[in-house]
Amino acid sequence: MKNTKAVKVFIILSLIGIGIILNCTILARIYLEFIEEIRFVSQYSNNYYVKEFIKDFRTIGLILTLFSGFGILNELKKNYMAEKNWYYVKNNKQEGPIPESKMQEMFEAGLLSPETLVWSESMTEWTPASKEESFRVKTIPSPPPLPQKPPPIPSLGEAKKDEADAVSQVRPWVRYWARNFDYALFGLVVGVVFGVVAPSLLDIPETLLNMLIAFTWVFVEAFLLSTWGTTPGKWLLRTTLRDSAGNKLNFSMALNRSFSVWWRGIGIGFPIVTLITLIVAHGKLTKEGITDWDREGGFVVSHKKIGALRVIVMILFFIGFVLLIALGKTFEKSGW
Repeated sequence: MKNTKAVKVFIILSLIGIGIILNCTILARIYLEFIEEIRFVSQYSNNYYVKEFIKDFRTIGLILTLFSGFGILNELKKNYMAEKNWYYVKNNKQEGPIPESKMQEMFEAGLLSPETLVWSESMTEWTPASKEESFRVKTIPSPPPLPQKPPPIPSLGEAKKDEADAVSQVRPWVRYWARNFDYALFGLVVGVVFGVVAPSLLDIPETLLNMLIAFTWVFVEAFLLSTWGTTPGKWLLRTTLRDSAGNKLNFSMALNRSFSVWWRGIGIGFPIVTLITLIVAHGKLTKEGITDWDREGGFVVSHKKIGALRVIVMILFFIGFVLLIALGKTFEKSGW
């Protein structure tokens, strides 16, 4: 049943992403074609106001395209992703229904225990909350039994390895560069695919294209985290992401976290908003030792010593990335 739920969520969100991309692409083409007509009419004019009008119209068109895309997302979310209601048993008495978010708050506050029986419309019988995916990371696990004898002393080699890998676990800049590596690598893949399959899509304004790439990455990242357990950037910089029990995230949990980072961490990729949200997230992480989305989801981000070779690979990648972009713009200006 849990797998079926995850598949449904994946299908719905995939359709949302496709709908936004198609909607943005169609509207972008409409206003770009209109701009070409304006340029044709005014090509023999050097009027300053005509040129400024074209620039303003392009900006307004971009904003309208963006908001129309989010309109689709909002409507689908309201119609197909309504919050689930739950019943629970307390003092041998049935309580509810209450929204899932309220139920999670009760678990976090200690008002309900992992053994609390819960039920919703999609279930056939009452089940302990600890067995339900919705509340598993919200409950406080019972401590393990005391060992009968002390564990064996680690070998000198193991102790040295653990000591060498020990680094600060609050590393906002490592997380920042790991995510930028993922975005850049995914952007290169998207650019190659678009260039082969649909070159006209590369004519979309650069800001809008980057925002669409960041949105699409939400689904790709969730898939990688739930299968591979990491992303290329996190793997390169030796950063791991696990749930409170130390396990890989399932697709639903990974998707929820990726959406939170996209919305609250990078501000949907809109340049000015991204700067603000990054500053806020950096302050939270350095001050409290954890981001809001990791605290709310019960996620654990851990770091190990990166090493010089991995840093060199990261630097070379970004140098090559910048040179590739510069080369592409040179070819574009020369008419290739």
